[in-house]
Amino acid sequence: MNKSIFDKKNLKTIVVIAIVIVFSKFVYFRIDMTSDKRFTLSEATIDLIKNNTVHIDVYLEGNFPSSFNRLRTETQHLLDEYKSVNQDVKIRYINPRGKQEILYKKGLIPSELTIEQDGVFTNEIIFPWAVVKRGTKSVNVSLLKEGVNQDQNTILENSVQALEYSFTKAIYKLIETNKKAIAVLSGNKQLDDIYIADFLQTINKDYHLAKFTLDSVAKSPSKTLKDLLKYDMLLIANPKEAFTEKEKYALDQYIMNGGKTMWLIDPVNASMDSLRNYERIYTYNNDLNITDMLFSYGLRVNYNIIKDLYSAKIPVAIGQIGDKAQYNYFNWNYFPLSFSETNHPIVNNIDPVKLQFVSGIDTLKNDIKKTVLLKTSKYSKIKGVPSSISLNELALKPKPEEYNNGQQNIALLLEGNFKSAYAYRTKPFDINDDLEKSVTSKMVIISDGDIMTNKINSKGKPSELGLEPWTGNVYGNKEFLKNTIDYMLNDSSLLEIRSKKIDIKRLNTQSVNEGKRFWQIINTVFPIVVIGLFAFGFIAYRKRKYSKML
Repeated sequence: MNKSIFDKKNLKTIVVIAIVIVFSKFVYFRIDMTSDKRFTLSEATIDLIKNNTVHIDVYLEGNFPSSFNRLRTETQHLLDEYKSVNQDVKIRYINPRGKQEILYKKGLIPSELTIEQDGVFTNEIIFPWAVVKRGTKSVNVSLLKEGVNQDQNTILENSVQALEYSFTKAIYKLIETNKKAIAVLSGNKQLDDIYIADFLQTINKDYHLAKFTLDSVAKSPSKTLKDLLKYDMLLIANPKEAFTEKEKYALDQYIMNGGKTMWLIDPVNASMDSLRNYERIYTYNNDLNITDMLFSYGLRVNYNIIKDLYSAKIPVAIGQIGDKAQYNYFNWNYFPLSFSETNHPIVNNIDPVKLQFVSGIDTLKNDIKKTVLLKTSKYSKIKGVPSSISLNELALKPKPEEYNNGQQNIALLLEGNFKSAYAYRTKPFDINDDLEKSVTSKMVIISDGDIMTNKINSKGKPSELGLEPWTGNVYGNKEFLKNTIDYMLNDSSLLEIRSKKIDIKRLNTQSVNEGKRFWQIINTVFPIVVIGLFAFGFIAYRKRKYSKML
């Protein structure tokens, strides 16, 4: 007699299954068993999106190069995790075909990739972009992170690494209501606006910017300091005129009250424009009268110039055809290229940063936390000043044995409670509640005043910061400086997402091509053989079983 499906045992099973189904509708969980935790969102991301509704349009559909399918897959995985945290995150995958003109107007510029398939190279135009929207506001997110002289695999790897940070930062921009304020110092012969225009325009999207001069400190020091304290950060870009003691004291007390500072300074006067005009220049100290200040904060910027075998190229005229000069490109050891050797969120996964006539920075022992952000390579040579620099050096082959001074610090982050440079000293002017030790603050020193300088194109307009017009390379200067400001002014947990590492396994394309036919046969024939064997075994089993019952 057959048992009813509604007997006590079966009924209990049905009830348990029903409870599990109902429970799963309300409770969602995943277990991330990947070694790099690629499916685990950072706490900063979760906190940001769990209570905010956003719409995300992704333009990675259509005729996408097969080698970049991984970028599309990783993007989809990431956004699925966003949606698992907040079901109000709406995601659309859109084919950009036929929408190119609209995308151009939105600022979504296509990328041209050279794709290798079976030894054949083809060019593909893609729109690797997403648009994150909240209400009437939107932010464009670039999904393809192209760098200087990078191969296809490196571009893909860097793009995947940057996905979570790029999307989360876009959402942060949409929900942030209070912009921080940055004062751009003027009055000490800093760079003219046109030479830092590209970078200022870039950060103006996220911060309030205003010029600030210390000229009034001579007559109204207290009011000048009070006005300065209205700003969250002070940007000091390549001053050429020494600071007075009153100006220094105003800066010192700004720092003591928690103001963040970013110093871009040239300890040595050396100009590439002058060198091109005269073919030889003589370097000398650029004394800004701030050595004692920086010393009290825990560092010393040296009066020297560093030559580095790992350096950028410059164009040099080698002849003329008709009325057009002919150029060749030579390594210029006075323009070091700096790769990051740390996973600090400011410099993690950025392109090499180009510097010009840079000097070394020494760190001093105190309670301040110091992080070296940029260094020269180990093949460096320190050149003292005063000295001469000539373009004729390009014709001389460098002697590697002379480049033995090792790595030199050229960009430094300081964090902590700074000691006033005027502690136990006579103050240049009197203020109420002067401080001899700061509240917790941050400071960045870069020994290259031109690191923020953009070139001027033939139309007299500023070019993109980091762009070399003669090679088309774009160095990491803008990203480095932008990350630095973001780190000092925003929640550092957002930038720490950039330190997350995703291990992308690279295929050996040569081995893949050589074994392609073999694996095609295996993938086609093997499943058929397995199914056939299973069917044959199952039929034989049934014949044997039922032959015994007859």
